[in-house]
Amino acid sequence: MTRLVLDIACNRVIYFTDDANARLTVNEHVYIREWLRPLPMGMELSNCWDWKLQGDSLSLDLGQVDTYKKSLLEHNKDKTLQFLTDVINYLRKDIQPTCLSGKELREIKYQQAIAGEGDLIESMAQTLGWDLDEVCREIRFQRQNHDYVLIETEKLRELYKEKIFLATSNDEIYSIRDNIAQLKNQKIRLGKKGIFNSTLLVK
Repeated sequence: MTRLVLDIACNRVIYFTDDANARLTVNEHVYIREWLRPLPMGMELSNCWDWKLQGDSLSLDLGQVDTYKKSLLEHNKDKTLQFLTDVINYLRKDIQPTCLSGKELREIKYQQAIAGEGDLIESMAQTLGWDLDEVCREIRFQRQNHDYVLIETEKLRELYKEKIFLATSNDEIYSIRDNIAQLKNQKIRLGKKGIFNSTLLVK
């Protein structure tokens, strides 16, 4: 038995193997088909893209292969760029305000924390039962962490944008997309969490 890896968009063969234990990566761009018959004469890994699954048969289809390859590559680049945006937004979601005008309120808190005085932070200190210095220190840390996350995620965004732009094959794009997906497992923040982590400070 041979396992075929096929492109969903055009049913062309991307890869094949007769190793039943081989680990094959599948995403929304490809699918796997078990092939019980002998492969067509002349079909090799180096030219398998020229072969297309039509019904229950594999046929050699050289028509507009280069043109289609280019259009498919551009399509996959666009989709991968959108996926990159989605992942970067996911990494930034924890530093976004959850309340209306939260961005403006954070700036007021930060400016008062820099000055070491202000009616808002003094009210917060009284409500929380903290020293004013502790409130100011925590607000400044949250601002530093916010800026750190923005800068580091923007570095990642620019890095992968360039990789996508320079990619010359769909295999490269699939590999880049897998790497982008792994970014979701990263925890991007300063070396320590906020001292108090109060929602009154960061929302």
